Amino acid sequence: MQGQEDHSFSAEGIGKKVNEELLTHSMTLYPAAGGVLALLYGGLFSSTAGFIAGGIGIIASGGFYLYQKITNGKKLSQKHIDNAREEQKKELISKLATLGPELRDLGCEQGALQVDQLNNKFVGLLATIDEKLSNKSVEASRLHALAEKLYLATIDNLIHAKQILKSIKDIDLDYIETQLARAHNTVEKESLEERRRLKIDGSNAAEECIANNEIAMTKINLLSMNLARSKRNSKFNMEQSLHEITNNVRTEQWEME
Repeated sequence: MQGQEDHSFSAEGIGKKVNEELLTHSMTLYPAAGGVLALLYGGLFSSTAGFIAGGIGIIASGGFYLYQKITNGKKLSQKHIDNAREEQKKELISKLATLGPELRDLGCEQGALQVDQLNNKFVGLLATIDEKLSNKSVEASRLHALAEKLYLATIDNLIHAKQILKSIKDIDLDYIETQLARAHNTVEKESLEERRRLKIDGSNAAEECIANNEIAMTKINLLSMNLARSKRNSKFNMEQSLHEITNNVRTEQWEME
């Protein structure tokens, strides 16, 4: 099941955050509020001074907003991207601490190897982004953030696989087969068969997580190549591609009834 597209690092999403910061800034908010009150006073009491004061307040508020938007817009965008990326990095570090060894202990060698493989893929992708967008720092930062979000999605797949494998670790299929051959009680047989199904279904679900990551790694290689081969002002949309891969790589989580 595909998740809804996340716009937190899109140009539109960052623009909204910058607008929110500027609109709630005291130099925008207070003059505007004062201007509205002055206009209301002027309307209620037919006061020319009230209308003038109100107009000055509104103009001052709008002037500050436009000045900051024009002169500091890129700096504010960069600040919001950097803050969000820092939170992502903290989350990633905590998740990667013991993931590889835990997967290996659970018998998931492919998942353990993916931890290093995914890191190598994303280091290469980020390097390509830097080379192609060396003169566009804000755009490059946004693409870095989107790539890191995709990286987190693939790591989440590995964590999901680990959690599933842990939950079925103590189910011994050899033991179940032995008991099924011995059992005569119908209820006992059904219980053993249900436990066997849980083991098989869990193993298949974990394998799906791993398989989705393999598909994602292939798409990341294709994305890196397409970006490397793209020419300036080409129609190649890397941002959209990153969103699509991230949405497709996420596996459907089991829901508790």
